Amino acid sequence: LVYGVDISWPMHHATVSNNYPWLPHNVEPEKSGTPKKYANMAIQPLGDKQTHYDDLMKGCRKHYGKKGHMCDVTERTRIAMNLRQPQSMQNYTEMGFKKIKAPDAVFKLIKE
Repeated sequence: LVYGVDISWPMHHATVSNNYPWLPHNVEPEKSGTPKKYANMAIQPLGDKQTHYDDLMKGCRKHYGKKGHMCDVTERTRIAMNLRQPQSMQNYTEMGFKKIKAPDAVFKLIKE
Protein backbone atom coordinates (compact mmCIF):
# COMPACT_ATOMS: atom_id res chain seq x y z
CA LEU A 1 0.00 0.00 0.00
CA VAL A 2 1.54 3.30 -1.10
CA TYR A 3 0.28 6.65 0.10
CA GLY A 4 1.55 10.16 0.75
CA VAL A 5 1.52 12.62 3.63
CA ASP A 6 -1.38 13.30 5.99
CA ILE A 7 -2.76 9.78 5.60
CA SER A 8 -1.43 7.76 8.54
CA TRP A 9 -0.42 10.78 10.65
CA PRO A 10 -0.51 14.58 10.31
CA MET A 11 2.68 15.59 8.52
CA HIS A 12 1.93 18.76 6.53
CA HIS A 13 -1.40 19.73 8.11
CA ALA A 14 -2.98 19.39 11.55
CA THR A 15 -5.45 16.82 10.23
CA VAL A 16 -5.27 13.64 8.20
CA SER A 17 -7.32 12.85 5.12
CA ASN A 18 -10.92 11.80 5.66
CA ASN A 19 -11.53 11.19 1.97
CA TYR A 20 -12.54 7.55 2.37
CA PRO A 21 -12.70 5.21 -0.64
CA TRP A 22 -16.35 4.33 0.07
CA LEU A 23 -17.63 7.90 -0.21
CA PRO A 24 -19.99 8.35 -3.18
CA HIS A 25 -17.66 10.68 -5.10
CA ASN A 26 -14.95 8.01 -4.95
CA VAL A 27 -17.21 5.05 -5.72
CA GLU A 28 -19.01 6.67 -8.67
CA PRO A 29 -17.18 9.89 -9.52
CA GLU A 30 -19.05 10.32 -12.79
CA LYS A 31 -22.38 10.47 -10.90
CA SER A 32 -21.44 12.46 -7.81
CA GLY A 33 -18.60 14.79 -8.64
CA THR A 34 -16.05 15.61 -5.96
CA PRO A 35 -17.19 18.03 -3.24
CA LYS A 36 -14.91 21.05 -2.75
CA LYS A 37 -14.03 19.73 0.73
CA TYR A 38 -12.32 16.70 -0.88
CA ALA A 39 -10.79 18.39 -3.91
CA ASN A 40 -7.07 17.52 -4.10
CA MET A 41 -7.35 15.44 -0.91
CA ALA A 42 -5.70 12.03 -1.07
CA ILE A 43 -7.81 8.92 -0.60
CA GLN A 44 -7.69 7.65 3.00
CA PRO A 45 -7.24 3.84 2.80
CA LEU A 46 -6.37 3.39 6.50
CA GLY A 47 -9.69 4.30 8.12
CA ASP A 48 -10.26 6.90 10.81
CA LYS A 49 -6.71 7.90 11.71
CA GLN A 50 -7.83 11.36 12.87
CA THR A 51 -9.59 9.96 15.96
CA HIS A 52 -6.42 8.05 16.88
CA TYR A 53 -4.38 11.25 16.59
CA ASP A 54 -6.96 13.33 18.47
CA ASP A 55 -7.00 10.77 21.30
CA LEU A 56 -3.22 10.88 21.51
CA MET A 57 -3.27 14.67 21.73
CA LYS A 58 -6.00 14.61 24.42
CA GLY A 59 -3.90 12.13 26.40
CA CYS A 60 -0.85 14.37 26.08
CA ARG A 61 -2.78 17.43 27.29
CA LYS A 62 -4.26 15.46 30.20
CA HIS A 63 -0.88 14.00 31.19
CA TYR A 64 0.81 17.40 31.31
CA GLY A 65 -2.11 19.21 32.98
CA LYS A 66 -1.48 22.96 33.20
CA LYS A 67 1.38 22.61 30.71
CA GLY A 68 -0.76 20.53 28.32
CA HIS A 69 -0.96 23.38 25.83
CA MET A 70 2.69 22.61 25.04
CA CYS A 71 1.54 19.42 23.30
CA ASP A 72 -0.18 21.62 20.71
CA VAL A 73 2.75 24.01 20.49
CA THR A 74 5.11 21.09 19.88
CA GLU A 75 2.84 19.65 17.19
CA ARG A 76 2.56 22.98 15.37
CA THR A 77 6.35 23.29 15.49
CA ARG A 78 6.82 19.72 14.20
CA ILE A 79 4.45 20.29 11.28
CA ALA A 80 6.09 23.64 10.44
CA MET A 81 9.50 21.93 10.43
CA ASN A 82 8.19 19.19 8.15
CA LEU A 83 7.21 21.88 5.65
CA ARG A 84 10.32 24.04 6.05
CA GLN A 85 13.16 21.56 6.46
CA PRO A 86 13.17 19.79 3.06
CA GLN A 87 13.87 23.10 1.33
CA SER A 88 17.05 23.56 3.33
CA MET A 89 18.39 20.05 2.82
CA GLN A 90 21.13 19.27 0.33
CA ASN A 91 21.21 15.86 -1.31
CA TYR A 92 24.72 14.49 -1.64
CA THR A 93 23.73 11.34 -3.56
CA GLU A 94 20.61 10.11 -5.36
CA MET A 95 19.51 8.61 -2.04
CA GLY A 96 19.99 11.93 -0.25
CA PHE A 97 23.00 11.40 2.01
CA LYS A 98 26.76 11.59 1.91
CA LYS A 99 28.89 8.60 2.83
CA ILE A 100 31.89 9.42 4.97
CA LYS A 101 34.26 7.29 7.01
CA ALA A 102 33.60 7.53 10.74
CA PRO A 103 36.57 8.84 12.71
CA ASP A 104 38.51 6.02 14.41
CA ALA A 105 37.54 7.18 17.91
CA VAL A 106 33.83 7.18 17.01
CA PHE A 107 34.02 3.82 15.27
CA LYS A 108 35.76 2.35 18.33
CA LEU A 109 32.87 3.54 20.54
CA ILE A 110 30.35 1.93 18.20
CA LYS A 111 32.20 -1.37 18.15
CA GLU A 112 32.37 -1.48 21.96
